[in-house]
Formats: sequence, C-alpha cells, structure tokens
Amino acid sequence: MRKIIHSRFPICQIALPFLQELVSLSGESAHIATLHGTDVIYLHKVECDHPIRLLSYVGKKNPAFCTSTGQAILAYQPRETIDRITARGLPAFTPRTITSPSALLEKLAQVKQQGYAISREELHEGVTSISAPIRHRNGEVRYSVSIAGPIQRINDRSIPHLVQLVMQTAHAISAKL
Repeated sequence: MRKIIHSRFPICQIALPFLQELVSLSGESAHIATLHGTDVIYLHKVECDHPIRLLSYVGKKNPAFCTSTGQAILAYQPRETIDRITARGLPAFTPRTITSPSALLEKLAQVKQQGYAISREELHEGVTSISAPIRHRNGEVRYSVSIAGPIQRINDRSIPHLVQLVMQTAHAISAKL
C-alpha cells in the first residue's frame, strides 16, 4: 500500500491524483516542491512501493541549486534570485554537485530550454531525480513536480520515458491551476 504524505497547501489537493498516477506509471516516489529562500521545500509526497528512505519528506528543505526540483523552479526566476543563491556559495555535497556559478547558470538555461531538470547524484550519491516546472495561468513558476530514485532504476535507458511522464504530469497540474 502506498503512503501519501501531504500538507494543506491547495496545490497538494490539486496535484494528488496526478502524483498518484505518476508514481503508478514511473514506479518512483513523486513530490511537489516550492522555493523557500535559497532552498526548496517539499510540500507533498506520494511514495512508491520501494522508496529510498530518508531522502525526502514533507517539510524537508534541500539546497535549490543541486536538486532537480530547485533547478526546475530556479530556471524561471529573476537573475537576482539566482545571484542571491550563488552569493551564499555552492558547496559540494557529492563529486557531481555543481559548485561554479557560471556552470549553474548554464544548466539553468538548459533546463529552461528543454523544460525539465535532471539531477544525477548532485545532492545524494546513487540518486537521480527528474523534475518539471508547474506553471500558473500567468506563466509564473512557483512549484515543480519530481520523481527520485536510485541510479539503477533512473538511468540512461529509463530517463527519456521518465522525463515524458514528469513533463506530462507538470502540464496536467498546470492546466488544473
């Protein structure tokens, strides 16, 4: 039986059926996150049948710059927001963490162009996450939807299909907003 963890934010009630479908189709845990200062905070989570424990929970904060959830939101924020984050420093959490402000700007430009973010072991070794922005009617991006799982399941073979699922979910939630 899947465990559904959520908060009382309106986005959570809107997103729940879409997250459940994403978990069912992808086999991975799904989240809704928002930017909170220089971090992302997880507002909603639907766990898969084989979750990675301790990586995420409702209310958990992670640095925005090295998570797919954060990158999917940051790509659409004003330059001042990104500069505020890079000014605080970009510490390495793993050997794959982006620590250069210019490299982060390049990645965010790529995320904006392609419409999704992938974090491959940037925050936790052995974990990949895929995220896409959730847009409001006015086009503003305040939230993102993501899946996360081990590199054995989210890898070069599975990523193209999983990206499509995450993007479809983000579009469906955006349409409901």
